[in-house]
Amino acid sequence: MDILNNFGIDAMYNAAYIDTSKIEEFAAKGFVCMSDIRQYREIIDVKLKFYLMELSKEQAMFSFNKKGLMCYPNGVKVEP
Repeated sequence: MDILNNFGIDAMYNAAYIDTSKIEEFAAKGFVCMSDIRQYREIIDVKLKFYLMELSKEQAMFSFNKKGLMCYPNGVKVEP
C-alpha cells in the first residue's frame, strides 16, 4: 500500500504484471467470470508467424483463397 500511496495508481499499473494463467484458474474455480475479464483485456502486441512450405502448396492455398474472395466480395455473401 505504500507504493500506491506514494506513487499513485499509474505507477502500480506500469509496474504490475498479471499472470493470465492464474486468472483462468480463478475463473475455472468460479471466483470470477471470464466475460468480466474479457472486457478489460487489451491487445498490446501481435506476433507474426511464418511457415515454410513448398511453392506448389503455397500457390494452391493462394488460388483457393482467391476463389473464396471472389465468391464473397467485401466479405459479404452475394445472394442471386
